[in-house]
Amino acid sequence: MLNRLVLMSGGMDSSMLLASEVEMLRQAKQRDGVSWKLAAAFFNYGQANYEEELRASNAICELLRVPLYVYQLPDLVTGLTPGSVIPARNLIFASIGANIVCQWGGGQVLLGACAEDQEGFPDCRPQFIDNFNHTFLECELAVELLAPLTHLSKAEAIHLRKTMPEASHILALSHSCYLGGDEPCGTCGACVKRIAAFQEAGMDDPAT
Repeated sequence: MLNRLVLMSGGMDSSMLLASEVEMLRQAKQRDGVSWKLAAAFFNYGQANYEEELRASNAICELLRVPLYVYQLPDLVTGLTPGSVIPARNLIFASIGANIVCQWGGGQVLLGACAEDQEGFPDCRPQFIDNFNHTFLECELAVELLAPLTHLSKAEAIHLRKTMPEASHILALSHSCYLGGDEPCGTCGACVKRIAAFQEAGMDDPAT
C-alpha cells in the first residue's frame, strides 16, 4: 500500500494537488482495483490568515472526502510580515509529515509547490526536495518527499481542472491571500501570483 499525505494550506496549489491525488486514486481503483491511504495535514503556525486557510482546507477536504489532520505548532512568524520567507517552514512541515507517514508504515509526503514558488522560497526548490530525501534515507525512514507540481506554472496547475470534475468548485473554495480577512487583499504576493495565474490560464477566478 502506498500511503500519501498532502501538506495542505487551503491555497490553490495544495488544493489542486490534493484533487489530483484523489482523481489518481479513483482511477487506480476503477482500473486496477488498488487503493492506498490518502489524507491531508494542516498546520497552525501563527499565520495571519490561519482562519481563512483552515476554513478553505476543511471545505475542500470535506468535498473530496479526504481526512484532514490539524496540528498546532509554536508561532513561526513572530516579527515577520505576512508573505515573508518563514525560516525552515517546509522543513518543519515535511518532518512532521514524515513522522505521520511512518506511523502508517511508510509512504509519501506531498508538497504543493509550483515553479513560481522557487524564486523566493528556497524550501520549494528541487534541490530542497532532493536533499530532504537524502536525509530520509540517512535516517532509515520509509518516506519520500515529492513536489509533483514543481515543474508546472500556477496557470498550468489550474489547467489540471480539465481532468477533475470537482476542480472548479475546489478553486472557488481555495484561499491564497496572506492577510487575514474574508476578502483577498489583491496586492500581497500570493494574491498577485493568483491573479496572474488565472489571467495566464485564460479564465476567471471562481473564488471572486
